[in-house]
Amino acid sequence: MPEFRHVEADVLKSLHRLAELAIEEIVLAGFSASMIDDEQEPAGAKLEIDTGDYDTGGVYVDWKPHPQISEAVIQLAQAGDFENPIINKSATIKAAALEAILTVLKAANFNAEMSEEEMRPLSIKILSGPTTL
Repeated sequence: MPEFRHVEADVLKSLHRLAELAIEEIVLAGFSASMIDDEQEPAGAKLEIDTGDYDTGGVYVDWKPHPQISEAVIQLAQAGDFENPIINKSATIKAAALEAILTVLKAANFNAEMSEEEMRPLSIKILSGPTTL
C-alpha cells in the first residue's frame, strides 16, 4: 500500500488561510461556521482541510444540522429505519444549506463547487479564494 503523502507546509498554510477566509464569508452571511474539530459550534457549516497531496486534498465544507436531528439520524440508521421522514428531512436541510453556502462563497469570488468525491457526498470543495493566498 502506498504511503499517504501530505501537502508541503506552505500549501498547508494556504489551505488554512483559505478555510479562514471562507469561514469569515459564511459567518458574514448569517450562518454559523467553524472548523470541523470545533466542539463549541455543534451545528452549522463545518470546514475541514484534507492535507493529502492528491486531487482529493483541499478545503471542504459540510453542513451539520442541530444535534437533535443528527443524533436521531444516527439512531434511526443504526436501527435500519432508513425510510423514517427524519432522515429525509436531514438530507433536505443539508442540501439546501450547502446550496445557499455555495451561493455565498461564489458571491464572495471563491471558486467552489459541489464535491464529486465519493468519500464526501453532499459537501462543497473550495478550489480557491477571492485573492491569491
